[in-house]
Amino acid sequence: MHSAPAVSYPVGRSRFHGALVLALATLGTAILLTWVIQADEPGLRHLGAGVLCLLGNGLAAWHWVHAPQGQLTWDGIAWTWTQMNHVQPTVPEVTLDLQTCLVLRLYVGAGQCGVWVWPERRAAQQRWRAFRRAVFGRKPVQESFDRGTL
Repeated sequence: MHSAPAVSYPVGRSRFHGALVLALATLGTAILLTWVIQADEPGLRHLGAGVLCLLGNGLAAWHWVHAPQGQLTWDGIAWTWTQMNHVQPTVPEVTLDLQTCLVLRLYVGAGQCGVWVWPERRAAQQRWRAFRRAVFGRKPVQESFDRGTL
């Protein structure tokens, strides 16, 4: 069996991710405002919920603005993540597949918790299908593979 062809794909700030953050922040704020308006007398719990909502929305927006940007490359054997001219081997794990957008967790180094990236088709439409084939394709069989473990 052949492995997926080599492909390099740009990864940047995702419009879908930004829209999702904005939609959830708007929904959360609307629910909070409805709760405050319907309360007979707003109190400390409403203020606390407002502060938590503001902090959560701010953290989500900060995370989107500072989303990792780089190049994800499959050379036919292994994946690499290039960020600011720093190349690191990685292992991408698909978390969510929306056909035009993927949510990947990149395991960049030993003991690290992973980097979350949101590659989108619009970044390089002509390479999107090859990129998806590489992400979902089987890993090539290593030469030292022990056939007795099948």
